[in-house]
Amino acid sequence: MKTPLKYLLIVIMVGFPLLSFVFPQPANASSPHEKKQIAKASSLLKNTTFQKSQAALKIFRKILKENPRSIPAHMGIVYVCLYQYNTAKKKNRSLLSKGIKHADIVLGYNPKFADAYKKKSYLQFYQGHQEQAITTIKIGMHQIPKAKELVKTYLTLLIKTEKIPEAEKICHTRKVPSKDSAPLYLDLGQIWLDAGFPGQARLCFSRSLSAKETSEAWAATASSFVMEKNWQKAIWFYEWALKTDPTYYDLYYDLAACHNQLGHKKKAIVWLVPYTKIFSDDIRALMELAVLYEEVGDITRARLTWMKVKSRAKTADQKKVALSRIKKLKRKRRSAK
Repeated sequence: MKTPLKYLLIVIMVGFPLLSFVFPQPANASSPHEKKQIAKASSLLKNTTFQKSQAALKIFRKILKENPRSIPAHMGIVYVCLYQYNTAKKKNRSLLSKGIKHADIVLGYNPKFADAYKKKSYLQFYQGHQEQAITTIKIGMHQIPKAKELVKTYLTLLIKTEKIPEAEKICHTRKVPSKDSAPLYLDLGQIWLDAGFPGQARLCFSRSLSAKETSEAWAATASSFVMEKNWQKAIWFYEWALKTDPTYYDLYYDLAACHNQLGHKKKAIVWLVPYTKIFSDDIRALMELAVLYEEVGDITRARLTWMKVKSRAKTADQKKVALSRIKKLKRKRRSAK
């Protein structure tokens, strides 16, 4: 597939759950100077490094000396703790305790602050306190029933702690889907899919489609069949996605890949040709098209496609492969005369 599954579960739990960091409003009125300092720290935390995060940390600490109730500064420290813990080769567990302390302060000021529950649960999970992490999310969900991020975090934690039966109840027991819930069920299904559970993912995608028919949900359902190597069903659902949104051109690649897996080389070409025209910078797809032409015996189109690869190559290896295949095809053409 064009976009291989990235195992979202691993990204969320082991990678950077903190990337969604947004500075909230402070618990009390903030001064123009404080807002300016928060903005400065925020800029340091975009595409950050350890050094930049340290500089941001100093700003947050300075703000708290002047205004101990500044929620943005407390959440900023939580973010820095998570970032530094995740990126360090040698894990500093004191960062986890420090982050939890500041998350608790925020919740003391505002018990309906969803991001504080979310990040506190990650910090507890990294500490090895799995049950505490789940309890934190449950409290957050009780306090803020409409917080979709908490529902997603809850599912992620349940799967990560192998509480599969409990995790399955999330899609089974929640209220009848409404149009507003369609994106949530789509995201929940993606979490299941990236964790390697296509059946459970399809249930969520089905609920998403029941709430609102979208090309994304049809395509996600197709991806669940791809995981099971059920290429024919995947094709059917990809085609439904295109009926819903004919401009969802990314799926042309996925359809070509499925047909290729079934040995339908010519059908794969039919989908891959327009894809390579729309996404002309996708050299890998262009290379795959050239190979397909070779496999169906269309030497002329294969050679012309490899020439395109050579002219658009982004790496020396790509150019080298193209030159090699062009020479091979030339020799093959001479021998056929």
